[in-house]
Amino acid sequence: MRPLVHLYLFVFFFGIFGPGTLWAQAPPRGTTTGDSGFLEQIFVEPDTFDVSYFYVPNPKVLISYDDTLLSNHFHQPQPSRGQGIERINLGNVGTPQQQLVFEPVFRRGYDIGLHQFDGYYLPSDSIPFYVIDKAFTDAAFAQGRTQQDQILSVDFSRNFGPQVNMSIDFLRINHAGVYKNQAAKNTALGTGFWYHHPSGTYDGYFTFTHNSSFQGHNGGIDTSSVTTTNRSEEGTVPVLLEGTKMAFRGVGADAAAETRYQKQEVAYAHYFRLVGPRENQPRRRKRKKGAGPPPPSTEVPPPDTLTGVDSLEVTALTDGTTEVLDTMVRTDSSAQIPPPQKVRRPWKREFLVFHKISYANNWYKFSDISLAADSAYYGRYQVHNQGLRHYIRERVLENTFRIGTARQDGGGRTASKNRGKLEVGLIHRLIRLEQEPVPTQTLNNLLLTGNWKFAPTPQIQLLTYAHYSLLQNIGDYHLSGDLQIDLGQLGVFEARAQQQLYAPSHIQNRFYVTESLVWERDFRKTFETTLAATYRLPQFGTEVGGQYHLINNYIYFDTIAQPQQSATVINVPQIYIRQNFSLGVLHLDNTFVWQFSSQQDLLPLPTLYGKHQLYIRGRIFRKVMLARLGIDVQWNSNYLPNAYQHLFGQFHLQETERYGFQPIIDLSLSIKVKTVRAFVKTENLNQFLRPNDFIFQTPLHARPYFLIRFGLSWRFLN
Repeated sequence: MRPLVHLYLFVFFFGIFGPGTLWAQAPPRGTTTGDSGFLEQIFVEPDTFDVSYFYVPNPKVLISYDDTLLSNHFHQPQPSRGQGIERINLGNVGTPQQQLVFEPVFRRGYDIGLHQFDGYYLPSDSIPFYVIDKAFTDAAFAQGRTQQDQILSVDFSRNFGPQVNMSIDFLRINHAGVYKNQAAKNTALGTGFWYHHPSGTYDGYFTFTHNSSFQGHNGGIDTSSVTTTNRSEEGTVPVLLEGTKMAFRGVGADAAAETRYQKQEVAYAHYFRLVGPRENQPRRRKRKKGAGPPPPSTEVPPPDTLTGVDSLEVTALTDGTTEVLDTMVRTDSSAQIPPPQKVRRPWKREFLVFHKISYANNWYKFSDISLAADSAYYGRYQVHNQGLRHYIRERVLENTFRIGTARQDGGGRTASKNRGKLEVGLIHRLIRLEQEPVPTQTLNNLLLTGNWKFAPTPQIQLLTYAHYSLLQNIGDYHLSGDLQIDLGQLGVFEARAQQQLYAPSHIQNRFYVTESLVWERDFRKTFETTLAATYRLPQFGTEVGGQYHLINNYIYFDTIAQPQQSATVINVPQIYIRQNFSLGVLHLDNTFVWQFSSQQDLLPLPTLYGKHQLYIRGRIFRKVMLARLGIDVQWNSNYLPNAYQHLFGQFHLQETERYGFQPIIDLSLSIKVKTVRAFVKTENLNQFLRPNDFIFQTPLHARPYFLIRFGLSWRFLN
């Protein structure tokens, strides 16, 4: 297939479905510039597809594209499911998500406080850039019971000349909803161009991201009005927000209450090598036509047995660090005399400068034009009889500057023998905030950042990161350290310590509806401490770990969806075990989590969480086709899950609905022939166990009835 055909394929899909990454590809949706939690790591089998990629914050760490096998998450195209600990949503595909297992959220300066769609979005620092010689395309499509229940994703990358590479990462979720007034459309589009100077002294990255969500709201099921007759089909079930008919943009729902959220960012980042050896290689040969920029490193670090990325390097990646590798050794083939005895070269130091400028335009709007029918639902929030409206917009101009030095072996040492690295920087954010009806505000954030890597031996690595805020968020800070000890055949030990102090979000402090002030608070800053440790034996598929979270001044939304701050300290200890078993073609993968919240009335969490996958996998039809047939079960213990208030996009406490021990059961069949993969699965088999009951994970928002979903993924590299 000629290289331009790949681009034509992307344009074809884009034209049909409009402006999402493969559902099984790293990074997971919602990756931000914060740190990854241990509980989000998973076991991944070695990949056989020779494609690698990297991210702008850490271009010297190459990651294997680990998605050619029939992994245990290929048949779960929904971003809330699949890898790691699953999140729960409002039942419908593409709706707001919340955690089942507590994990701290990375905070850095001013925060508007709207994160319910983060799992579907693609930040600019999470756009992958591929190290390839040929054009690369990976397209995937999944559909539920109707043509208005679709998930489309496309990855595309190709080279334009010897120094320029382009990447496109796209995801579209389009679901009209199975219950009335419940449409959802999410779009994530990331494009990037990478320029690499032939001398290796300069790399530039231009990126553009577009993330958007359109949601229709029904307020949940009106359980008091459900009868045997109207329960027979989802479309006839009564809901709390019947509203009036109003065409939902491009989705086809009849919703009067709707949310629109859009985030766009354009950025340019570049690296300068000030001091240090250039790309240490023989005289540059003429590259083939269409060959891409040389990779940032000629040696690819071995993938971590949990995620395909070393979990400590992930921290370095997300914190914006830069590895410095020099794997080329200069040789002289024309020498006619015996080479001198090899002498160990002294350790050398090089200096890198990084700068990034970005502009983001984000806005959020909620509206309900049918209050005559919906007045009983809003209660105290119905401040106007003609309709409700909430609008907020932020425009952010951000400049990042970092300078770093790395002590490196001039003889071509690998990343694991990089003996030390120190990097310091500044981040300035100029924020223009518009919120009806107050005048536009101007905010300034200035952060001092730093990170340090210490590796006395190849088996021991210590990575640290810190930032401190000045100006508007003065006093906010984040400290984290990750220690990894490779014990060889005895496994891997990892430990983590994190502490952060951060100001309340904007939504927590002040909120307006239809130009009327609903609340205004002056909360204290939240103080969090996390300690974590894990021990892995990859050859036995075993992982055991624990985390301990200590939270002071915790901010939550109470039973009437008003923000409050706890005066008591909240403790959350956690223990988790992962154990995978295999006997021939039979496999059983298990994840088990125990956690405890010392204040269940403020931070409700299920005490137990389990995820189990029982399947058989092997080659059939003369070993041409790889097939996987299995059953997935997810469950959690009884607790009072948070309800959702779509008016301002927050989950809040409730005291009436207790859910748990309602297993979510799926049966799936996946196949793979060369670079083509497909699956068919049945969702919500548990409906047959309780045919007369709704299955809830979020109060009032039921999961769909039994359905069949299928999907197809096709990869091209030529």
